[in-house]
Amino acid sequence: MVRYILKRLLQFIPSLILITFLGFLLNDYAPVDPAELLAMRTRESGKPLTAQQHDNILREQRHKLGLDLPMFYFSINANYECDTLERIPNRSERETLKKLNEEYRNWPVVQQYYLTLKTTIDSTEKFLFKLQTFFSWIDPITGGINYPDTYPTSEYHFYIRPTAEDITRISLAHEKLIQLLNVSDEKQIEKQLHELDSLVTIPRIYRKITEGVDTTFNLLKSSKPLASFPYPTISFNTDNRYHRWLFGDGEGMLGAIRGDFGVSYQSGQKVGKIIASHIGFTLLFSLGGIFLAYLISIPLGVYAAVKKNSWFDRVSSVVLFLLYSMPSFWLATLLLMCFANPDTLYWFETSGIKPAQGYPTDANIFQKFIISLPYIVLPLICFTYSSLAFLSRTLRVSVLENIKQDYITTARAKGLPQNKVIWRHAFRNSLLPMITVLANVFPYAIGGSVILETVFTLPGMGFETYRAILGQDYPVIMAMLTLTAVLTIIGLLVQDILYAIADPRISYNRKK
Repeated sequence: MVRYILKRLLQFIPSLILITFLGFLLNDYAPVDPAELLAMRTRESGKPLTAQQHDNILREQRHKLGLDLPMFYFSINANYECDTLERIPNRSERETLKKLNEEYRNWPVVQQYYLTLKTTIDSTEKFLFKLQTFFSWIDPITGGINYPDTYPTSEYHFYIRPTAEDITRISLAHEKLIQLLNVSDEKQIEKQLHELDSLVTIPRIYRKITEGVDTTFNLLKSSKPLASFPYPTISFNTDNRYHRWLFGDGEGMLGAIRGDFGVSYQSGQKVGKIIASHIGFTLLFSLGGIFLAYLISIPLGVYAAVKKNSWFDRVSSVVLFLLYSMPSFWLATLLLMCFANPDTLYWFETSGIKPAQGYPTDANIFQKFIISLPYIVLPLICFTYSSLAFLSRTLRVSVLENIKQDYITTARAKGLPQNKVIWRHAFRNSLLPMITVLANVFPYAIGGSVILETVFTLPGMGFETYRAILGQDYPVIMAMLTLTAVLTIIGLLVQDILYAIADPRISYNRKK
């Protein structure tokens, strides 16, 4: 048995590696850019940012998350492709540059066009700010200019006084320049540049701000491909995102293999801390519900099998099938309407796990349990009833099959008491289906029930997973998927061990 357990543990290593790799891929190929989400949270908490400031924040967040590194230990690219696109902070801009490079196959010129476009956007934004600032100093009555003492006059001096139309045109030009960052089709770029020329080439504008972009794009169109014949190239990356995600960065992140799944995109907290702060409530209801389900279903199923076709068997079958057919969210809502409603019976609380004002400072564990009891009863019923119905019916069928076996007839012929025949012989050999169900407890214990925890507003992992899905918090989602897969593997190992304990005929030792 020990040899079998060690063999299974060794077999789990490739499975765990595959699970972590799939979790990394799902996290890395998420439809949203995590750096964008974190930058958005920074932008919402502070003042408006310029395009350059936004790019700096994106670059900082990507470096902190390791997104500016290659994906894996090795990468296969075409000989004309750039292997450092991960350093571009904006995801849509990276896609645009990739398409442009695939079309023209001349990365130095594509890079020059991109850098010129970014520089022009930055200078246009600064020029627009000067125009808006200068225009705000114009006295609407006298037409004079009131220069503040804190601003140098020379920087805001214009030979031709700007008007509101100038500001509107430069604003439109700035927006079109930003749109060019996401355009890779040649005809669309030419159309955008033509519209830009019509906006900025007027007498009141003192310089043609798109001149550099026009020049570099014409250079890009006339450039020759550096690679006439594409062929794959392999590059090896000692420092990469997967290694960092799995083993940590050697600084603050420990890596998924040590239980560190990174930082939440919503709260900025460590994912491990989020799981640790919510897992206790999930364990309370999940394991409590399973324990009550087994405690009630075992005697109920055995008695129904022994008293087959009796009134107890018929009534319990109807009641249990009725319970099993009820959706959990429907029963939870019904219980809340009936027993947590001031208009009917207000015996229990509707949501949460404790009073809003918290526990008394001098309350012990037993007193806290009594205070939380009105919050626990209804969720615990909903966590228990479905498993109770399924387990009792499963055990009833299994016991009925074993009662008909020859060894039960032999035990009765020897004069053994009915209780000993049922519980020592029939019940023990009927445990295998119950053990199969028990293996599913491990992933369910940490995953919880998203529906029930949401209905009762329980601060468990199910409700936290629901919030993470709504908020696109992929590190939390991927951590839950990875942990659930790992616990499923552990549950299967425990299931095999319990099989051998329950039935001595099952042996994992290979016979010579």
